Amino acid sequence: MWASPTNDLVLESSQPVPLAVNASDPDGNLVLVRFLDGTNCIGALTNGDLAITWDDISPGTHVLSVVATDNRGASVATQPITITLQAPNLPPAVEWLAPEGGTILQSPHVVVLQVNASDPDGRVAQVEYFVGPDSVGIATNDPFQLTWGPQTEGTYELRAVATDDRGSQVASDTMTLTVLPPNQLPVVQILNPTNGFTVAPTQAVTVEAMATDSDGTIVQVEFRDGTNSLGVVSNSPYSLLWTNAIVGSHSLSAVATDDRGGSTTSDTTLLSVLPPNQPPIVQWLSPTNGSILQMPQPVTLQADASDPDGAIVQVEFLDGTNSLGVVSNPPYSLLWTNATVGTHSLSAVATDDRAAASTSDSIDITLASAPTNEVALFIRSAELVEDQTSPSDTSTGETPNRQFVLHLEGPDGNATVIEASTDLKDWISISTNTLMNGATVGVDSQAKSFNLRFYRARLATQTP
Repeated sequence: MWASPTNDLVLESSQPVPLAVNASDPDGNLVLVRFLDGTNCIGALTNGDLAITWDDISPGTHVLSVVATDNRGASVATQPITITLQAPNLPPAVEWLAPEGGTILQSPHVVVLQVNASDPDGRVAQVEYFVGPDSVGIATNDPFQLTWGPQTEGTYELRAVATDDRGSQVASDTMTLTVLPPNQLPVVQILNPTNGFTVAPTQAVTVEAMATDSDGTIVQVEFRDGTNSLGVVSNSPYSLLWTNAIVGSHSLSAVATDDRGGSTTSDTTLLSVLPPNQPPIVQWLSPTNGSILQMPQPVTLQADASDPDGAIVQVEFLDGTNSLGVVSNPPYSLLWTNATVGTHSLSAVATDDRAAASTSDSIDITLASAPTNEVALFIRSAELVEDQTSPSDTSTGETPNRQFVLHLEGPDGNATVIEASTDLKDWISISTNTLMNGATVGVDSQAKSFNLRFYRARLATQTP
């Protein structure tokens, strides 16, 4: 019977196989022992030995038996056994995939460990993962992944050992993984424009933010209008020029990203891009064009101003190019107290809340000094006459600037009309003015054309 090998033994073909039997002859002795592989004799013993070593064996399955012959020619065979010889085992291959060597993570973090493992002449039975000298788990199925969570911050050395179905093992290269403390997110704030800022549609806007990171560095700041990116700035100062803003309301924000991928979005800032500004409208009210006023009475200047798309912030009154004063609130009226004798060209400039300005049509007025030659007439009716009840003083000669003063009963401030005649029948208007202190100033530019001329004064509300 067989002593070795055992039935169904599996061996590598490069490995010598010892063959041995237990055999004896009760009434004689053994003269021949033959070892057979199928029908092929692989060894014969004639000296009473019962064991041989079988080497140089081809891979495959072999059916072995032994035939023993005694000194009287009787032979007996053992029961056959089967052994299988495999080709020499090739080791598995293992390549580290994830995480990559040198990876830096922040705590807390869960890591998926993975390798690429294969076996050229069999299969990979398992992959065992090690952190330093300690095993952290075994994966038995492709793709041989294992989830691992570092417990503390620090630097870790990772490796994997693959084992094939015939027990051969191969270790991967060692990978380094660094786990950092939890990331402190950056801080970001929009500096410009300020909230509620308004601009014209053609006006470029400088958008500026401040960004800092307490445990690292800022790698970029992205400026946004709502969800639309306006641009990215990588270096401080974090500022960009926005040139294509459309009319409407815009919600601006800045997103700062640090060197560990953490990001923070600033509070939003509202910006309004206004439609093109409509200039204000200004109209001169008083005094009227061509007015002749007597000095030294002050002159009340008045204008009307409005703005179709905003508000009037001021109205400035001008004498030529000289400013007489600024009025900020309606009614836009100014008392001119230091006027000088002569002709003045007056206008008003209205400015709106977006700095647009409009100038009214100019008007000309004449400021006359009180004449030295005065016709002091006390008038009973609208006509200048002499009678027994209404004394009058008359003057003759030429007055400066052809000015004269007529006295008229009535409330100050009323408009007066001065008329002239050569026959006391046909009267023509020659001057209009304002009654002040019971007197009104007349100017007759045609006086020298007549030998004699009569004048009368009346309130403008009176019928001639």
